[in-house]
Amino acid sequence: MLHKRHVGRWACTATVVASLTAGPLASLAATRAEAVLAGPAAAPTVVYDFDAPGGDLLAPGSDADLRVLVLGDLAAADRVAVIVPGVGHNADEFNDPEPEPDSMIGRAQALFAAGAEAGAGSRLAVIAFLGYSPPKSVDALAAAGIREGAANLAALQRGLARAFPETQVTWACHSFGSLICASGLVDVSPDALVFLGSPGVMVDSAASLPTTAPVFAARGPADLIVLTGLLGGLGGGYGPDPASDAFGATVLPADPGAGHSDYFAPGSTQLTALVNVVMADYR
Repeated sequence: MLHKRHVGRWACTATVVASLTAGPLASLAATRAEAVLAGPAAAPTVVYDFDAPGGDLLAPGSDADLRVLVLGDLAAADRVAVIVPGVGHNADEFNDPEPEPDSMIGRAQALFAAGAEAGAGSRLAVIAFLGYSPPKSVDALAAAGIREGAANLAALQRGLARAFPETQVTWACHSFGSLICASGLVDVSPDALVFLGSPGVMVDSAASLPTTAPVFAARGPADLIVLTGLLGGLGGGYGPDPASDAFGATVLPADPGAGHSDYFAPGSTQLTALVNVVMADYR
């Protein structure tokens, strides 16, 4: 009998592949590439409140479909990890008293706990960033969604830099959230950038990204997101795998059975590697 997590992994991958192959691939690739290369052309759609109680960073009156929540104490931390998700997430995950491991809060909790186990203590804060409305399927992730997420992510980075100028920030970009991060780099930059299970970021190499931050990437051996690479020949690909040698990122290790939903799995090699990136010194 398959474990629930494995069932979800295969179902998610099947949805991704089906939605990709069903859409007008070349047109989608063009709009995504334009959005990534142009950066956050739209104005931010949210206002952040870094003094907000309860860890919710969005000011009152913000779109109820968007949530940006912090675990830990931003004022005490000198390291902040921002988790940027791909498709299939929604604001309801932030209200679950018992978050699923693959939910935004479940992943943030896993990273925060792994940091504590590594001795980070109050030095680490983790932000679960749902600063755009991820579509339910990949074929809907075109320019509008990328630009909204990129604009709000860039605004978050600028706000953190103003409020906590001595704090290092790492973007941990999962799956199609990689496109949000790549687009959000125009005019702002984290201290480190991590792509986890990325389908590609519409550029040929890490050096082509508009950032001087070190770029890291992980790809689990059992991650079927690799199938998106087959779409390149159909005009609907996302560019080279960021975890390939040719891309030029520092490749992080992963467990032999790690799949698309396993990058934040407690006790895993890949989560330990992510913690090490977040807690390293880049200034």
